[in-house]
Amino acid sequence: MKSELNEYSSVEMIVANFLRRHHLDNSHLVVAVSGGPDSIALLLVLERLRELLGLSLHVAHLDHGLRPMSDADARYVRGVAKRLGLKVTIGHEDVKKYRDKSKLSLEEAAREVRYRFLGNVCGNEDAAAVLTAHTVDDQAETVLLHLMRGTGMAGLSGIQPVTAFTQKNDSRFSVVRPFLNISKQEAVEYCKVRRFRPKIDESNGDLSYLRNRIRLDFLPRMEKARSGAKNAVVDLASIAHQTKDYVDSGAENVLSNNVTERDGAFFMNVPGLKVSHSVLRASVFQTLAKRLVGDPAPLASSHIRLMEEHLFKPPGSEINLPRGLVLTMLYGEIVLSVGIPPCPLPFLEPGQLEIPGQNDFGEWVISGRIVNGGGILRAYHGGVSGTELDIYLPRPLTGIVTNEQISGGLYVRSRRPGDRIQLYTHSRKVQDMFVDAKIPRGWRDQVPIVCREDTGDLVWVVGLHNPKPFVSEI
Repeated sequence: MKSELNEYSSVEMIVANFLRRHHLDNSHLVVAVSGGPDSIALLLVLERLRELLGLSLHVAHLDHGLRPMSDADARYVRGVAKRLGLKVTIGHEDVKKYRDKSKLSLEEAAREVRYRFLGNVCGNEDAAAVLTAHTVDDQAETVLLHLMRGTGMAGLSGIQPVTAFTQKNDSRFSVVRPFLNISKQEAVEYCKVRRFRPKIDESNGDLSYLRNRIRLDFLPRMEKARSGAKNAVVDLASIAHQTKDYVDSGAENVLSNNVTERDGAFFMNVPGLKVSHSVLRASVFQTLAKRLVGDPAPLASSHIRLMEEHLFKPPGSEINLPRGLVLTMLYGEIVLSVGIPPCPLPFLEPGQLEIPGQNDFGEWVISGRIVNGGGILRAYHGGVSGTELDIYLPRPLTGIVTNEQISGGLYVRSRRPGDRIQLYTHSRKVQDMFVDAKIPRGWRDQVPIVCREDTGDLVWVVGLHNPKPFVSEI
C-alpha cells in the first residue's frame, strides 16, 4: 500500500494526485467534518499531506440540531481539530425550523443550511475551496436516489468532483470532493490505522430515510444479484456526465439566442425554444433554475416535463416549481423566476396627454398625431431602445381618439377600482379585461389607461383592446 518514497498510503496518494490535478496544492482549505468515518478519514489524510502539498487547513462542523446527542459530535470534532493543531468553526442551526419556514423536506433543508454554513466559513477564511468526504458509495447511492425520484442526465451524473455554489449574497465558493474514488470501507480502515474512533450517526440506520434504505438494503441486494453492480452504477454516472457536458454545449447556444435576464428573472423566447430539441430545452431549463437558486440540480424529470408542456399553454398560465421557482407564460415568452415574475412593462406615472406631440408618463411614452376625424396614438417604452412591449400585451400598442375626445382633454393614469370602458356594443370592467388577457396581477398598475378629462370616461386601455375606428382611411 506504500507509494511515493514509501511514505504515503494509496488512499493518501489518490487524494494528493486529485488535489494537484485540481490545482489545490499550496492552498488554504476548509474541511467539512461531521465526525463520522468518512470525514475524519479525509481530515486525517489532508493532515498527513500538509507538508507534501503545502496545505493549510480549517475545520468546519455544523450542528443541525436534529439529534439529542449532536452537541457531543461538535465536541468530538473540536477535540480532533485540537489534537491535530487545527482551527475549527462550529456552527449551530435549527434545521426543522428552517424546513417549516422554507417548506422543504428535512433532507433538503439540512443540505441548504449546511452548504450555506460552509460557504460562509469559506468566505470568512478566504479559502480556496471547501472539501467534503463524499465517497464512491455516496456516488452510487445518489445516482440510485435520483433514478427513483425521477431524473434526467444531470441527476444520473451524480456527485461531481467539483461543484460551484452561489450564495444569496452572490458570493461564490467551490465544493471539492477528493474521496469520490475511495470507498467507505477504505475510509473506515484508514481511521483504524491512524487510531481514531469516529462518531457513528445513529440516524444512518433509520430506514424511514430513502437514502438509508438504498444503502442498507437496495445496494446490497444489487451486489448479491450481480457482483460489481455498485461499480456499474458509478460508471453510469461518469458516462452520463460526459453526455451532459456535450448536451450542455449545445444548450448554451440555445440559451444565448433565446434567453434574456431582466430584474433577476429569465425571459425565454417560446418560438425559439419550440424549434430546439427537447433534450437541449431540458438542459436550458435546468441551467436557468440552477442560476436562480444556486442548486446543481433543483428540477426532477417530472418538473422538466411540466415545463415542456407549459410551452403550449395560453398566456397567463403558470406553474409552481421547487425552491420557490415559478414558470409563467406570456405572449411569445415564458418567464422563469423566483416568486412572482418581475414586471417587464415600463414604470407608469400619470399626466396630461397632448395631441399632437410626444408625452412622457414615467418610462412610458405616448405620441399622438392629428388625422382627419381625430388622432392616432402610439405607446412605447421611452427608456430602452428597441424594447418590444407587444409581447407582454395581447393587442397592438396603437390607439385611436376622436376629435370630440381630444377637445375634451385627455390624461393618462393607472387602473382604479370599478373602472369600466365602453367598447363597440357594450361596456366592460377593466378588471375583467386584465383577467381575460392573462395579465399578471403585479403588472396591472403599469398599464396606461387614456381617459377624457371632461367626463372621466375611459378611452383606451393600452394593449388590451382596439378602439373603434372613426374614419375608413385610418
